[in-house]
Amino acid sequence: MSDAELVRRYTEEFKNHSNFDVVDEVCSENFVHHLPIPGIPEGRAGFKALGQFVTGAIGDITVTIELIVADDGVVANRNRARGTRKADGKQMNWTEHEFWRVENGRLAEQWSVADGLDMG
Repeated sequence: MSDAELVRRYTEEFKNHSNFDVVDEVCSENFVHHLPIPGIPEGRAGFKALGQFVTGAIGDITVTIELIVADDGVVANRNRARGTRKADGKQMNWTEHEFWRVENGRLAEQWSVADGLDMG
């Protein structure tokens, strides 16, 4: 599986199907997510907790990769995402920009920024 295919698999399973266990398959044991969110642990456990936190607040999330580039163990992707805020049923749209470091066929690090200007 290519590095880009690995990121596509993560996106499809984790974000579109809420299969948080895919983290154990596609992320290295020492995975680092650079998302300093209070209360979210580090590593794979924290990455799963983050997914559960997001899907607890936003339903029917759909993420589409609009652009993906891979070179020498680094993948960059731009995503378009939408979902429904559970608190009030308001439709939400946002973009995500992610950078990944891939090592030995697994995701080793992730940096992510979400543009929430259209979150209502």
